[in-house]
Parts: sequence; C-alpha cells; structure tokens
Amino acid sequence: QEVCTLAAALSSKSPFSASTQKQDDMDKKRMKLAGRLESDQLMLVSLFERWEHLGKRSASARSWCRTNGLDIQTFENVSEMRAHLLGVLAEQGFISREEAFKKLEGRKTWSWMPPCLASVSTAAEEFERRKRQLLRSLLCG
Repeated sequence: QEVCTLAAALSSKSPFSASTQKQDDMDKKRMKLAGRLESDQLMLVSLFERWEHLGKRSASARSWCRTNGLDIQTFENVSEMRAHLLGVLAEQGFISREEAFKKLEGRKTWSWMPPCLASVSTAAEEFERRKRQLLRSLLCG
C-alpha cells in the first residue's frame, strides 16, 4: 500500500501550497513535518498517511492541512491514484480483489502483523520501521 501511495504522490504535484505563505515559513513547516524522515519521498507518504488518519475530509484534516500549508486537493488526487493502482494490481493478479478492497475501505491503520513480530513489545513500531526501511531501499534502488 505504501508503494502505491508513493507512486501516486510522485505522480501528483507537491502537497505544499506556497501561494498563501512566504517561502521561509513554508521551509520551516516542511522541516518540522519531515521530522526524522530522511527523504522527501518518505515525508510524502507520512503526510498522506497522517491526512488519512485524521479522516480525509474531516474538519480536523482540513484544519491540519490549513495549519501546515498543505493542499487538500492534492491528497484527494493521491488517494484516487492509489485506488487506481491497487485496482490495477488486483486486475493483474498481484493482490487479491478482497485485499485491494480492504485497503480501499478507508481503514485508519493496516491491522496485519507478521508472526515474527507478534511477540515484540513494540511490534507496531518495529513493523512501521521495517516498512519504512523497505520503502527506503526501493527508493535507493
């Protein structure tokens, strides 16, 4: 799902809307949002996931976007593109239609955890770390 999110985000314009704010302010907000992430691509995925977690079209998501100078329409475009990409993966047999549908239901989190991580006390954090590591390795080739 993260790979489809990244592909969709890279196919869209930047979510940062510079029209209403000065460049220095935007750079500061961008650095704050990036946190400890090591690339713009990982930040795009993280921002999209945060927008989804807040409820996409909810008041809190709109407020978060406004506060951080982010364009809601860009996130909606990424969401539509990701849905399309997941549909293509299902059509081509890379994932089941049921799996694609589950991912498109708008769940706030992906609930499956690999068995090898089930006993780790911070399994969710470890799982997220491994997903980011995989995404980073895909980006670096």
